[in-house]
Amino acid sequence: MSADIGKYTHDGYKSPTEDKNSVEEQIINGKPYRIFGVYDGHGGSEVSEYLKIELIKEICKQIEKGDGSIDSLTKAIQEAFRICNGNILQPKYNYQGSTATIAIIHENGITFANVGDSPAMLFESDTKEILFTSTNHDCSNPDEKARLGSKIKVDGTYMYKGQQYEYLRLQNSSLFTRAFGDKALTDDKGLTCEPSITHIPREQFEGKNCILVLCTDFANEDYCTDFNTRLHIRGVLSNEDVCREIMEFITPDITMSELARNYGESKTKQFCVNGKYYGDNATILAIKLD
Repeated sequence: MSADIGKYTHDGYKSPTEDKNSVEEQIINGKPYRIFGVYDGHGGSEVSEYLKIELIKEICKQIEKGDGSIDSLTKAIQEAFRICNGNILQPKYNYQGSTATIAIIHENGITFANVGDSPAMLFESDTKEILFTSTNHDCSNPDEKARLGSKIKVDGTYMYKGQQYEYLRLQNSSLFTRAFGDKALTDDKGLTCEPSITHIPREQFEGKNCILVLCTDFANEDYCTDFNTRLHIRGVLSNEDVCREIMEFITPDITMSELARNYGESKTKQFCVNGKYYGDNATILAIKLD
């Protein structure tokens, strides 16, 4: 398993940061698992802090009950998300919430799971081939729009690069459609913590110089010098666009710490005005696979 792991964080205008991340390595039923996660909290940092500690712990507990198959792992992730969300919906956490994006490296490959809009990507560093990018659960996602229908509301319009876009929110409140917590948007309001899960077989990346990246949604934001306008154009960069941006920083001998720092610093500088950073919390995990 890989030992080259890089991390970059920036508090942004929310301090203390609501972003959290985790790196765990476990032996479960005699088999190695390495689990990475990023969690982008909102309304406070308590839910993302809870997930940092408890989600991986619950996933490992559920994996232990299974038979080591991909189907068993999928069910373990789904159950862990369900259990943790049930705990988060208790009054202790009020109306806070968080995204979650995890990657599990195991003997059969890599399994990705996410709720919300924190991107994950896997690419080959020599050929710049994109092997995987996650799907963001936001109001512009066609599948989520079909699922939620009239629960997604148009909350104004904005111009970006000469084109007009609708500013969409779930129940005139949330930009994303899946997350942990956010009790006011659950039940019949449409928000769910059901994760998207994708398995990448080992033969698709083994023997290649592959890099795995998890980050929070600051990476999807495009540059604009006006702070208020920037809030209206968040998410205009696709996860494929983000992956291509990150690959521009690849050099033959770059370490994952350098990659995370160089990309993170370059991206966050785009949102500095007169030396002050107006961007969101920023978190990047970069992992070089063996």
